[in-house]
Order: sequence, then structure tokens, then C-alpha cells
Amino acid sequence: MGGVDELDQSVSLYRIAVHGKKWWWILFTYVIDMPVSNACRLHAMTNNNPMDQLMFRRHIARFYLRQGEQTKSRQAASVVERLPQDGKCLKTLCVEKACYENFHT
Repeated sequence: MGGVDELDQSVSLYRIAVHGKKWWWILFTYVIDMPVSNACRLHAMTNNNPMDQLMFRRHIARFYLRQGEQTKSRQAASVVERLPQDGKCLKTLCVEKACYENFHT
């Protein structure tokens, strides 16, 4: 088998399955699957303890899920720190531009 055949075989192992009506979804998911497959192969060639492609994809997904959780927790913490503790204020003001602090001082 040549390189293209090996790539197609590697991509077809864990292909993203999106069943939509748009014809370009196949191309879009292939553009995601191909670099992930290549990255997995490079990882296997450079590391002593290689992962299979499924574990590699799970590792990537968990990384991005953790990044999203950290971003949400940082945004929530910045909002919660500035809210009053009595819970009586129902005025809607922006927190980021200090409108909330100016209104309550």
C-alpha cells in the first residue's frame, strides 16, 4: 500500500459521523480527521509509549473540554465576585465596564 491508501485506512478507523443534508459536511469532517490521523501517527513515531488512534482522539477531546471548563469558571468567578451578597438588587448592569460598581456606590 502507498501513503495515500494508508492515510485513507487510518482516517476511516474513527471517522467523524455527521449525518446532515449538506454535501460539504463530508469534506469538513475529512479536513478534521486527516490532521488528527497524521498527528497520531507522528506521536506514535516519536514517543516510546504510543497511543492508539481512539485514545489519541479522546486525549484531544478531553484537553479541549478542560480548556472550555477553565474559561467558563474564570468568567463566572469574575461575575460572582462583584455581585452583592444581600440578593435584593435586580438591576441589570454590565459588570465588565464597572457600571455595576458605580451604580451601587
